[in-house]
Amino acid sequence: SEGSGEMTQTNKSLQSLMEAFYIATFLMYLILATQFNSFTQPFLIMIAIPYAFLGVICGMGIFDLPFTMLTYIAMVGLAGVVVNDTIVLIDFINKARQELYLKEAVLQAARKRLRAISLTTVTTVLGLLPVVLGFMGTSVIWQPMAVAVCFGIVSATSLTLFLVPCLYLVLEQLKEAVKNTKNNKDGLYKGL
Repeated sequence: SEGSGEMTQTNKSLQSLMEAFYIATFLMYLILATQFNSFTQPFLIMIAIPYAFLGVICGMGIFDLPFTMLTYIAMVGLAGVVVNDTIVLIDFINKARQELYLKEAVLQAARKRLRAISLTTVTTVLGLLPVVLGFMGTSVIWQPMAVAVCFGIVSATSLTLFLVPCLYLVLEQLKEAVKNTKNNKDGLYKGL
């Protein structure tokens, strides 16, 4: 029954890790909502997290590695890393909108942040590549963690560079459309 005791302990640890992840995600949302003075922009920022997890699942499948406790810890840490690039991009767009129209601000921010976001990803992946490919010998402990971080960050970066600016544009255009519709209704009621 020693094996069942270890399994119970592992399940408890995973449950605690998931609870910590949910609390961290909620606190991250609150901080971002306060920082950006918006309830919608934090969702844009945090949309990269599940996309990163999709990359982790693909990476683990490609290398045929098991999900270990360190892999799950890497996924929690990856959530914070992934959010960073998106925060920088959204903040850049918000600042550019003070001087430019919406589309121009989104395009300029995506263009100007492309190099910085790409270099961050490339340096992280190159730094972990020897562990991922096992150049110094494979490690049962560290290789799954390195694969999770590499594939998760590459997946999330592609989302940050392409999908987030598009979603930002659509979201802001929807806000403007709702605002215009509301203003038109208010004007109609005043005319009556």
